[in-house]
Amino acid sequence: MQASELSKLQLKTSPGLDKTQALYRIVDFFAAADIIQNQRIRLSRADTFSDQNEGIEILLGSLEATALPHMQCGSTGWSDLKTARQTHAHLQQSHYVSCWSSKAESVAMWSLYSPDHCGVRIKTSVQALEYVLLDFLNQKSFLNTSLTDSDKHIVFASEAGVYPVSYTSLPNLLKKINRKIKVFERFKARYKQSNPELPGLTEIPRRYYEREKQRNLISNTKTCLIKDSSFEHEYEIRALVRLAETKFDKLTLELKKIAEDPKDERHHSLKNHFTEFFGLVKITQLPRFEFAHCSGDFVTAVTIDPRCPSHKRHFMEKWFREKNIPIEDSYCFGYIPDSFSIFPKS
Repeated sequence: MQASELSKLQLKTSPGLDKTQALYRIVDFFAAADIIQNQRIRLSRADTFSDQNEGIEILLGSLEATALPHMQCGSTGWSDLKTARQTHAHLQQSHYVSCWSSKAESVAMWSLYSPDHCGVRIKTSVQALEYVLLDFLNQKSFLNTSLTDSDKHIVFASEAGVYPVSYTSLPNLLKKINRKIKVFERFKARYKQSNPELPGLTEIPRRYYEREKQRNLISNTKTCLIKDSSFEHEYEIRALVRLAETKFDKLTLELKKIAEDPKDERHHSLKNHFTEFFGLVKITQLPRFEFAHCSGDFVTAVTIDPRCPSHKRHFMEKWFREKNIPIEDSYCFGYIPDSFSIFPKS
C-alpha cells in the first residue's frame, strides 16, 4: 500500500456534505494573497483558538460513559480537574483545523473577522478542501517513516476529513450528563443491596448497550466538532486533521510492513482500522500552525468587505484581477433603496 492509498482510506469526510458545496472564509488581504500566490492554506492547532472548549467531546463523552457498568474502573484516563485538563490538552494539540462557513452573507462574520473593514471573503468547495487534506496526509504519512527513525517518537497524520460543526448549549449538556450519572448511581446502589457486585461486561445483554448507545448525548465519534450554541452564527464546516504519535519500535516496523504488503492476510484489517492503533501526541512539541498545499484554482472567487475604503478596495481589486480571481459583491451593510429600479409616480 502506497502513502496515497493509505491517505484515501484516512480521508473520512462527512457523507452528508455535497462535494460541490461552496464554503467561505473571511481573512485579511495578505492571508488571501498568500493562499493564491503561494498555493497553501494554514491549519491551526486546536489549542490556539480562543474557545477553550475545542475538543471538549473527549471529556464529556468519557464522563457520560461512566454511567455504564463496565466503565466503573477508572478507564476514562482522567479522574480530577488536573488530569482532565491534561487529557484535553493532548487532544487539542493532536488536531489541526481550518475553519470555513457554509453561509455566504453574514454581518456577524464580517464584523468579527474584518474589524478594520478591509477583510476578504474567499470562496472554495468541500472537494477542494478534500484535495488539500489528501496532499497533507501524503506528506505526513506513517508510511514515510524509515529505519532511521528507530527508537524515536514519530508523529504522523492518522485521519482527516471535512465535517460540519454541531451546536448545543454546553452547560445544559453537562447538566444532562450529570443527571444521567446520578440516575445510574442510584440504580447501582439499589442493585448492590441484593448483589455483591455489578454484572460483568459479558453478563450484560447486548441489547442493553445498543439501547444506551441510542440514548447517548455525545454520539459523535470525531472530536473538535461540537461547539456551544453561542457560535451558531458561524455555520461552520471544518477541515480537520488528527495527528498521532508512537515510538518507532519493532511493533511499529511490523505494522508498517503489513500496511505496505497487500498480500499479507492482516493487511485489509490494518488499513481499515489504522487510526485505532496509535494514540494522541503527548511528547513531541508540535508547531502552532501547519501549511498544506492547495491548487491554483482553490479560490474560486473573492468578496471584499463592503465597508472597505475605496482606495484600498481599488488596490485589492486590481491585484485579484491580475490573478484572474473573480470578484463577487456582498449585500451586507448595504442600503436597500440604492437597489431600487422602480419608484412610485409622484
